[in-house]
Amino acid sequence: MTVYVTQELKGRDLSSALEFGELQVVIPADMEITPETIEEVYDIACCALSNFDPRKDYLLLSGDPVVMCLLYQVATEEAYHQHQISAVSVLRWDRIDSRYIVFHV
Repeated sequence: MTVYVTQELKGRDLSSALEFGELQVVIPADMEITPETIEEVYDIACCALSNFDPRKDYLLLSGDPVVMCLLYQVATEEAYHQHQISAVSVLRWDRIDSRYIVFHV
């Protein structure tokens, strides 16, 4: 099981997401997201999520909203093409219970 962290957030403790799998940061915190770099971000996302398995992997949406949307799109495409499944499991921080909860989107 892998938790794909959409974009690294420096100083953010994501260790509680480890209960869902190994953490893999897709886009580093210092990568500038601009209209000129969006194709590069897309290529990185496609490469990083090429083995995304919606039956056991998760997306942890963090960082730039454009990055979150793009990675969700790529994960959904991978899930459908590889497994004929259109839902993706997303982790969302529940600040009241101080833990991640799963949404099947």
